[in-house]
Amino acid sequence: MQVIETLKESFGKSDEVVSFLSGIPVEALLIVPRDFLNGYQPIEDLPADQIVIEKEKFLEQKFYDLAEDCRRIILKSSINGVKKAVSQKIQSRSTYQIFENDGDAALPKSTKLIFNKIPKIEISNFKALVGGVKSNSFLTRVERLIFSLNKQSEILNDWVSTLIDTLCKPLLTDGKNPDGEEYEQSLKDQDLASNLLQIIPRALTDRSEFILGEEDSTRIKDIKKQQDGDFKLELQRKGDDNSLKELDSIRESIKPLTNASLQELIDELKDLEIDLKQDLKDVINPEIVSEEIEAVKTFNFKLRNILESEKLAQILLQREINTNLNSVFNARIEYFKQLQLISDSVARKEYSFGPTTVVSQKIFSDCSMLITNLNDLSKKMSRDVTKFRYLLSLSNDDNDGVSNGKDSEDLFCIICRSAITVGSLTPCGHKYCKDCLAEWLKRSSSCPTCKSRTSTYALHHFTHYKPNISAQYVNDQNNESHESSQIHSIYKPIENQIVDEIKDIKLKNSYGSKVDLIVKQTIYLVRKDPNVQIVIFSQWQALLLIIGAALKANNVSFIGSKGTLVPEVGAGRHPKGYSDIEDFKDPSKKITCFLLNAKAQASGLTLVNATHIFLCEPLVNTSLELQAIGRIHRIGQKKKTTVWMFAIENSVEESIVLMSTKKRLQYINKEKKKVAGKNEQTTINDLNEAESMTLMQSEGNAALVGKNFGDGEEVTNSDLWDAFFSARNSEGVNPMT
Repeated sequence: MQVIETLKESFGKSDEVVSFLSGIPVEALLIVPRDFLNGYQPIEDLPADQIVIEKEKFLEQKFYDLAEDCRRIILKSSINGVKKAVSQKIQSRSTYQIFENDGDAALPKSTKLIFNKIPKIEISNFKALVGGVKSNSFLTRVERLIFSLNKQSEILNDWVSTLIDTLCKPLLTDGKNPDGEEYEQSLKDQDLASNLLQIIPRALTDRSEFILGEEDSTRIKDIKKQQDGDFKLELQRKGDDNSLKELDSIRESIKPLTNASLQELIDELKDLEIDLKQDLKDVINPEIVSEEIEAVKTFNFKLRNILESEKLAQILLQREINTNLNSVFNARIEYFKQLQLISDSVARKEYSFGPTTVVSQKIFSDCSMLITNLNDLSKKMSRDVTKFRYLLSLSNDDNDGVSNGKDSEDLFCIICRSAITVGSLTPCGHKYCKDCLAEWLKRSSSCPTCKSRTSTYALHHFTHYKPNISAQYVNDQNNESHESSQIHSIYKPIENQIVDEIKDIKLKNSYGSKVDLIVKQTIYLVRKDPNVQIVIFSQWQALLLIIGAALKANNVSFIGSKGTLVPEVGAGRHPKGYSDIEDFKDPSKKITCFLLNAKAQASGLTLVNATHIFLCEPLVNTSLELQAIGRIHRIGQKKKTTVWMFAIENSVEESIVLMSTKKRLQYINKEKKKVAGKNEQTTINDLNEAESMTLMQSEGNAALVGKNFGDGEEVTNSDLWDAFFSARNSEGVNPMT
């Protein structure tokens, strides 16, 4: 209560702000301070000194309970985070019903159900398929490998089940104060989950080695190297704790003990089929050999199905661990971090002297430091409260609309009696001109309006703009200048009707104005033509990653060029670039977008199956832009192609668009001057000639910065000036939308 009263004193007794800071409901702030001895029942006929001791014991227990309440309030957010993660990632999902992997049924490539087991491989019915000496010998080797794999899968499935059960355990018992043993058990559960998250991926990698063999040995070696490094670091962190070593020794003991992998046995089975076909020419009873050949073919077919199901099972289980179980584990880590912070904050201060040799100077020094820290925290809290008030006022403006009256557009300073442009907000919620309030606070420490205590460190400064300035500027089409017509000579503005349709498209989340518009434009084109294919080009890989996440969230299929996307593959999280251009070209795949990085394959790539290209930002070096456009607009393209440029108005991008447009128009004007009487109107042929000249005189991909310097393009000093100020030098130019 003392803390709450202090908060209310410091911030003008604003209950809603105190409630925001403390997490206590507003109505609870009306409670009067407690009588902590309330409920104490003194024992009759006790001496006075004994009554004092009993009261102290009662207060001690009372304050222990209050401390527990504080701990619960502080940990409430992190505990709720764990509960939410467990509910969303595990408890709200059904479990995939695992069947026996007998070569008949197939696993799905993806599932929203919990995939928590490796299916048992069943080949008991294979004996009926084989009868010859060679095939029987081969079957014995297969049975030996399958037995080892099934033994390993039993332990693996138990580990995964234990991991899920451990992650679903509540951190604290609801309804009573936890004791030391319960905290210790929570820590043991967390250590067990950490150990299993280390061991299970290592066991899956072992299994991959005996499933795929030499087929994927390079990838497996890289994964093992990374896992071994992580394992050593984890052992160093645990110190004397041998629980992780014990699990790892079990992992070593269940590794299959065979010389050939399942993939290699399948390859041998193919060779066996060839040998039997050779024997067919020389045997007396070819019918028997023919039957064995057919049996080997069936055997081969079922083994291949088992192999594919096993690979899918490992991928699905690893994805479940990486995506869902790791998420729950990380939420639990946040809880234990918060718990450790509480433990550190209440730890008893250790001094180098005893109670009989007190060094008063050291105690006073520590107290002075604590008071300084308290004052610093108080100032920071004051600033945060003021900033919260400002954000709250913005939220209220958004909810009420900006056209409800003059007050929503013009802020009025009562000190200078004029509109506020650069202002300051006080903790009590009043706004003034920044300079006016600074002069006022030199003479007074109170708010000019409500007289609440105010100081300079508690202010939040802001800049206020009228919301209608930009709209008037855009809509003033009568002042369209020559430069504005130039900027639309290459890229035409979108019709207002189309703009309205695109704006009406709703997205699941917002990723920023430009990314949102790119995704909405994609959805708009897909609605017009479900089979449309689009190339999305950018020089910034980070932007393409964000666009990829936004497309995925809105159920738009996409794929990336080499070096553009880095998916999570393998048993751990190991980056591996990939390039599936042929998949994008394959109509049966139905992939809508191809994300193209300027450095990846911006030149020499043919994507004539796409009919639209999105340029995510204007480029100073126009040749890079033209090379990107040339991926779809080239020889072999039989459909109409459309180029979409995305540039933010009133920014440097607008200047870059104007600058690059002027460069191409200069080439056109030079050619027209050479031909007397040529029509002044720019034609498509003129534009093609200008683009050819631009490509001939450009550096192409050499204009991009080196690999060691990140993304972007190199710009000359003259181009740098124009890139910033081309639009500024053109009065009355309408911002491009």
